[in-house]
Amino acid sequence: MSSQSASTLNHSSDGHIWNVAKGELTSGLTTQAARQDSTTTYPTTYDAIVVGAGFAGLVAARDLTVAGKKVLLLEARDRIGGRTFTAKGLHHSYEIGGGWIHWLQPNVWAEMSRYGLVNLPASDPFNLAESITMCGGNDHTALTKIEPEVMMTRMTRLLQKFFDIDGMGGRTVLPQPYRWFDNLEGIKKYDITVAQRLQQMDVSPADRDFVAAWLFCMSLSSPETAGFLSFLRVYALSNYDWGTVLEMSGKFKVPGGTTALASAMHSEFTGISLFGRQVSSIVSKAGAAEVKTTAGEVFTAGKVVCTIPLNCLGDIGFEPALPVSFIMTHVNQGAKVNFHAEGQPGGWFGVGTAQGSGSFGLTESSSESGGKNMVIFLGADGFLAKNALKDKPKEMIEALHTDLIPKGSDIKFTDATFHDWRRDPFSKGAWCVAAAGQITGGLGDIAKRRWVSDNVRLTSADSADGWIGYIDGAIEQGRRAAFEIIQGL
Repeated sequence: MSSQSASTLNHSSDGHIWNVAKGELTSGLTTQAARQDSTTTYPTTYDAIVVGAGFAGLVAARDLTVAGKKVLLLEARDRIGGRTFTAKGLHHSYEIGGGWIHWLQPNVWAEMSRYGLVNLPASDPFNLAESITMCGGNDHTALTKIEPEVMMTRMTRLLQKFFDIDGMGGRTVLPQPYRWFDNLEGIKKYDITVAQRLQQMDVSPADRDFVAAWLFCMSLSSPETAGFLSFLRVYALSNYDWGTVLEMSGKFKVPGGTTALASAMHSEFTGISLFGRQVSSIVSKAGAAEVKTTAGEVFTAGKVVCTIPLNCLGDIGFEPALPVSFIMTHVNQGAKVNFHAEGQPGGWFGVGTAQGSGSFGLTESSSESGGKNMVIFLGADGFLAKNALKDKPKEMIEALHTDLIPKGSDIKFTDATFHDWRRDPFSKGAWCVAAAGQITGGLGDIAKRRWVSDNVRLTSADSADGWIGYIDGAIEQGRRAAFEIIQGL
């Protein structure tokens, strides 16, 4: 396997492209999210410092400068977007991280309306699929073909039963899903694993495996690790309707990609942006906070908005120290890989099991070069648990052909575009999926005490009031943090 690096102005060091025919791995991706420092000279004292240029950080920084605050935006990466960015593959532009949004998500839709990004490109993987395949039970190589209509009917019936833990479709457990932390003691008995909830259901073993497979698609985590309340929250936010869950989580995208929205936010920010600045410590002092980078730079501000992901909070030296319960790791250690297939293979949607390497995959669209774009998600416990994607891309494809892609299919990949979020030191995982006990434990503790001192606020999609792990949750928290600082709350 040969390798080369890309390093031009519009390139980020994040991500890789595997060229199947050439057996060549290219490091770094072409993206409009790439950034350089906004200036070469800058002060060290500010009204506010925002740590992280993902959606939470971008909206907080923008709103603070719009209000007239002197703001410094610090980002460890060489780009904006955090766990989302749009990049150019060999044949098409792809969302490397999060990408799906919906107008029923209030915060992201408000931002898209602000910038006129409202003509949404849509894909409907079920209607595009000429065939749907599912793995059978514990045999992750036994694929069964199911008609899309049969699949949807069965899925809707069983998922409604899965969430009906209270005889009211989950409505008494989370009657107001944005206020889940108001009654942590009351919902604690429901903070169990998906596997435990499945065992409570009066259904056949085959139906139980069926439900487990679909929930694996949403979490990339095994039923023994993923928490039931993580799923119930998304279900409640989707008006307690499984069809709406699917539409909210996998149909509509931002026009021009997530980087178009992130760039619009960043262009409205009038403060100073510094990139390649990894923060090592955040120290609260009387009337101010001090932020230090691993390179030794020290900055001071009256307020600090810290948007560092949940899985990385323990890497920062906070003074005073964060409560022990705040230091935890969510369970989503999966990955997303964008593939290009040559020719016009039939539309396909495949669902795997936690015992295999592939969680799910689908035909998404026609490519700019005439082929097909496909996206496949890898679960946490298969191939990905033992291998970094960049080290064995050929073997990754072989594993997916064994575990997920039907034998004899006409799917022939030409290249793969991806970023390994699991092994990224600034994310250490994909979108947040809470383990059993975390919603009513550490995440609940963070929600009740986001201001960890008079000067420092934790602000992340991972602990949002609403859409935890979604772009909407990040924007919600960034907007709220800026508002609280502006109002002097």
